[in-house]
Amino acid sequence: MKNVWRFSPRPLSPSCRGAYWLLGRKSPLSLENKVLVYKVAIKPIWTYDIELWGCASKSSIAILQRCQSKILRSMADAPWYISDSTFHNDLGIPFINEVLHERSSRHHERLEVHPSALLQQPLLQTYNTRRLRRHLPIDLR
Repeated sequence: MKNVWRFSPRPLSPSCRGAYWLLGRKSPLSLENKVLVYKVAIKPIWTYDIELWGCASKSSIAILQRCQSKILRSMADAPWYISDSTFHNDLGIPFINEVLHERSSRHHERLEVHPSALLQQPLLQTYNTRRLRRHLPIDLR
């Protein structure tokens, strides 16, 4: 009888499983083409409106980071003992927190020099009128 149970230390979640046929280890694409497909098709999905994620909880951002790491691991067909930072450095793909901080600071720099006073006024009021210690996108600068 054939063993139907297979051990997988990090199974892909349903959200990451959709891209496995194209980016997985059995895909006929080269690693360079897999990285290109990731950067063109998958990364724009999670970076849409990333400037506003400063108020997202750390656990929500960690879920996206886990999904990204699983996709990168399956793209490179790497064993479990290789660290995530190795994948990000070798493939040239930054961590989600790095993209979040970079895009948020660039967005606020553009708001500060915007000619419209309506956009600059709420930016300045957030520093003076905050009573609660909530994380806002402006705090990521």
